[in-house]
Amino acid sequence: MGAGTAGVVTGAANVRAGAVDATLRTAAGHTESVMPGYTQHQTAQTMTFGFYLAALAEAATGAAESLLALFDAVNLCPLGAGAMAGLELPWDRRRIAVALGFDGPQPHALTSVASRAWVLRAAGELSVLGTTLSRFLTDLIWWSGSSCRFLDLPDELAGISSAMPHKRNFPILERARGMTGHLVGLSYDIMIGQRNTGYTNLVEVSKESTRFLEDLFSTCATMLALFERVVANVRFHPERAGAVARGELTAASTVANHLTLEHGVPARSAQVVVGSWISAAMERLGPAAVLTPDLLSAPDLVAAGERLGFALALGEGEVRGLLDAEASVRRKRTEGSTGPEQVRLLLEQTGDRLDSAERGAAERSGWLREAWEHTTGTKAGDLS
Repeated sequence: MGAGTAGVVTGAANVRAGAVDATLRTAAGHTESVMPGYTQHQTAQTMTFGFYLAALAEAATGAAESLLALFDAVNLCPLGAGAMAGLELPWDRRRIAVALGFDGPQPHALTSVASRAWVLRAAGELSVLGTTLSRFLTDLIWWSGSSCRFLDLPDELAGISSAMPHKRNFPILERARGMTGHLVGLSYDIMIGQRNTGYTNLVEVSKESTRFLEDLFSTCATMLALFERVVANVRFHPERAGAVARGELTAASTVANHLTLEHGVPARSAQVVVGSWISAAMERLGPAAVLTPDLLSAPDLVAAGERLGFALALGEGEVRGLLDAEASVRRKRTEGSTGPEQVRLLLEQTGDRLDSAERGAAERSGWLREAWEHTTGTKAGDLS
């Protein structure tokens, strides 16, 4: 279990050391860089690139914290438990455990020799991390493609298709996302290796089910290294992303909320009024036209309200201000929102959490290093 606890600590440190630091730095430079946010693959609301990256940093922070909590949960020593039912020798198991860098002995002798739950839990945490990062990578792949072109990477991280030289590919994104699949697959392999085995000391469980555990840790480290390169070097194009945000009806919900907050229209009715306003404009323009914010008007919004029994006093300047993409971002006030000040606060809080996780990982690595030197008389190498 000692190698496993070292792997858990190293995993937490890896999450902290590169990818999240780079994400926080990049996010801090884009707290006001607007872009469209998508739901169901359709433009939904305006957000900022910094807001999006703050979510990525928070997800990786949670993984680091979970790995540290897992270390504390599984850092129990199995030694001295015997073959399965204990020993006739009155060994001081607590002294053995502390000398080897554990928090204490595993209380139950059978659990000591039979359980490999720590392996399953470590693999599970890394598979969750991989699955989450794969979703972020999917967005980055989409946004860097020709349909969006919001993002770019430097030449050393790009590739040119030999058959289609006009294409600018980013294989680093695909490789990183592919590795997230290995994390899930290797985790599943570990679980299958233990399933339907007796709860005892088995070669099948001890050797075969953990055969690819080090591959799991090393694959995660490589994936995070690639991810770090991406977020540290990504170039966001605010003019392209902003043009899309300004050309779509991403502030429609802002208009509805304004009708409720400033004009007394009930929240659900306000949504219906705005929907009627948009539907009428689309019907007037015809099926071939693309409805953009500049084609919506205050008189038409007033008319939509009247059709539903609401007398609205709205000027054109007021409506134009509500539909402005940048202004809609600045209006967000709730904690955790895309408002620039809120994003800066999120980044600061996440940085503090990560500092704490890094200190925790360093402290636990120190315990293991001291135990190694104490018991072997040699300097500890790389605990990974």
